[in-house]
Amino acid sequence: MSDPWYSLDVPSDLRDVSAIRVSAVGRWDFFWGVDSSRRVCLLLHFSASLALPKWPELRGVEVLVDTTDGGKTRRLVVRLSEPDLRDVFAELCRDVVERSEGVTSPELAIAAVCGRLWRWHFLLRGGRGRLSIQQQAGLWAELRFLEYAGERIGYPGAVAAWAGPLHAIHDFEFERLTVEVKAAFGTRTTSVKISSEFQLVAQDSRALFLWIYRVAARDSQNATSASLDQLIASITTSLEVNTLSLERFQQLFAAAGYDSHSGYPQQFGFIVEPRSLRVDDGFPAIRPKDLPAGVRTVQYSIGLDVLLALPDATVTLTDYLDWQKELP
Repeated sequence: MSDPWYSLDVPSDLRDVSAIRVSAVGRWDFFWGVDSSRRVCLLLHFSASLALPKWPELRGVEVLVDTTDGGKTRRLVVRLSEPDLRDVFAELCRDVVERSEGVTSPELAIAAVCGRLWRWHFLLRGGRGRLSIQQQAGLWAELRFLEYAGERIGYPGAVAAWAGPLHAIHDFEFERLTVEVKAAFGTRTTSVKISSEFQLVAQDSRALFLWIYRVAARDSQNATSASLDQLIASITTSLEVNTLSLERFQQLFAAAGYDSHSGYPQQFGFIVEPRSLRVDDGFPAIRPKDLPAGVRTVQYSIGLDVLLALPDATVTLTDYLDWQKELP
């Protein structure tokens, strides 16, 4: 049937959900469900021991996780909150189930569900449109650093550390260091923008580095040139032997606003070699302790002339990445 919830009764108990298994021969425990408020949903039961990813926020759709069986089992609930989207929601759910049935472990099934939801997040959020040229340059810079880290610690480790698309404080969060990547786009740019008073503050005693790319639109003949499409394809190839990392990478670049169907062929390249700066107590920055009571979410800029006059810390950052690689 086109409506998979048509045969389900509405439960009278506010705590209940009427449910029917999506497939009697399905590999994973997916169910169609209806709650007492007549809201339709897709349910997935899985072991409470599995790690949870970062779920997207979708327009008209709630994503939540609760526990059952005294905490032994978790239940993912993907619930429609806008009835007018019921037909679209049915397609979303079928797509999630179909993609998940193609993997071979519970961990990969959770990753597949999350990955497809991030893809639908991009489709349903609306209003954002294509990435601007500046946004493309910013994502290009993060992907370039992901390549840099991937060549040293392995691409799965670099993808696991990439946190910028999930609105983390820093773009990359490793166990022993964090890295904030900045793209100074164009030859006329004289500063880099800092988005909050927390962005240049080290976390949990980890070393913090600011990695600066001077980026310009280039033609394909430039040695450092590459487009977003090319970088995504190259990193995807490097991750093909690791399905879980590939799923995470796909959900991250979708969260960052990249849509493979739109295409981003614009080439970018370095104006000069990238610089790495160690952020310490003497670094020119505004921090929470510097602000009067009640002042928050401070955005500011730091001049490139000031930053580029500081000692380059690329060797130190590489040493930290080497230590990261040695971690069990």
